[in-house]
Amino acid sequence: TLLRFADIRADQRADFLPSHTQISAMSAKRSKVETLGLDASVQPVGLEGTLRKTSLEELLKDRKRREVVTLNHSATVLEALDELAENSINSAPVVLSSSTEDDDGNTYMGIIDVNTLLKAVMEDVLDGAEGVSVSEKWEKLKQGGQDFERRQVMTLLGHDVTLAFRGGNRMTVLDVIRDGFLGEGLKEEAHELHHRIAIFNPHGHITDIVSQADVIRFVDKHAHHLGPLGDKTAEELGLAKKNVVTVKTIHTAADAFHVMHEKKVSGVAVVDANGVLCHNLSTSDLRGIRPGHLPLLLLTVPSFLRAEHIAPKRVDKDGTPEVISCKPSATLKSIIHTLATNRLHRVYICDEHKKPIGVVTLTDLLKIIDEHCAK
Repeated sequence: TLLRFADIRADQRADFLPSHTQISAMSAKRSKVETLGLDASVQPVGLEGTLRKTSLEELLKDRKRREVVTLNHSATVLEALDELAENSINSAPVVLSSSTEDDDGNTYMGIIDVNTLLKAVMEDVLDGAEGVSVSEKWEKLKQGGQDFERRQVMTLLGHDVTLAFRGGNRMTVLDVIRDGFLGEGLKEEAHELHHRIAIFNPHGHITDIVSQADVIRFVDKHAHHLGPLGDKTAEELGLAKKNVVTVKTIHTAADAFHVMHEKKVSGVAVVDANGVLCHNLSTSDLRGIRPGHLPLLLLTVPSFLRAEHIAPKRVDKDGTPEVISCKPSATLKSIIHTLATNRLHRVYICDEHKKPIGVVTLTDLLKIIDEHCAK
């Protein structure tokens, strides 16, 4: 299918991409449904009003411009990891390079991230290695990893991304939250949860990437519009009784990432023998990892976090990345600010004994905001 796709003319390939009309239809239909029976002069106020009147284009202008790094469909895992590490990023779009004279650019194929690569290498190399010593696992990973490095990234593509057309559309920040990230859509447009939105131009070229963190930082800048919602506590919002996925400090990083895959989460709380929160381990901690670092996965989590390839902005006295937590009494406004200013994807809620009893992720915040606006 990929080879056939490469031979299709550029104008024909456009049929495979969502058109401007298709992308806009979702917003138009939602707008029509939500305004039926309402006075045209009635305008949403507060947070909902801000999210409705701010367009995707304005959101892009409101944040720092980022160059989009893409990977060629023929790139190997080794080349992909090096490119991601060089640019200090966790993921990048994979594009089908130009193969015809009338094609002036690259076509989006999917997305690749270090978490997907890690999962694949662990399945290829470490599955079935239970019961062997750490040194044997290390040797197996070292030898098997070399074969894995030669695989092409197009065999490992993921689709944790929503496509959105840039230019003349009516997609608002609220649409970005509902239809882009949460995937509510309307019937046929609905999809699973996504963490990124890839913005493409009329030629089908990816020009920008919008993340959940971008939206949360936008909300933090307009926190005064949260109103009474912003003053509600984590406990009142039911976030202090949320199941927390944990691993022990004695577990290896490989074990911890396996738990993430099994539980379908992107981060785990690392606790000591008494259940006290010590660290946070997430897929973001894979940023900067290169093929030669793969054996580090067989270290305990604290040792892995102290490894040289990790370059945290804040570290505890033991040299591991500082874990930021809050109390059940923390307000939604303060939690949003903590995540936005510290560029975090989650914050743990701990009791008086510093044991994690809840966790708030960027997705949780978007769901709370969406539900508030829906009311």
